[in-house]
Amino acid sequence: FMGADGKSGMGGMATVMTDDDPAKVIAYYKAEAERKGFAVKSQSTSTSNDKMTANFAAEGSKGETLVVTATPSDDGKTAAVIMGGQKK
Repeated sequence: FMGADGKSGMGGMATVMTDDDPAKVIAYYKAEAERKGFAVKSQSTSTSNDKMTANFAAEGSKGETLVVTATPSDDGKTAAVIMGGQKK
């Protein structure tokens, strides 16, 4: 986990590895975000070399932001990068 706090706001980033495919990872984090009141603002997928990368961006009611990107790694796992922030 990496985080920062400054005059304009705070934020953080974490990377987790999982055996789940990118679509399942995004579906999980998207559902959790919506359950916590975040509105999904964008979502996309792309495929390269038969491997799918997926992401979404969401915003909370107080201006919080959340971006999750799920990318397959060479060892067959999926790396989920979770970034969040909030303006002061």
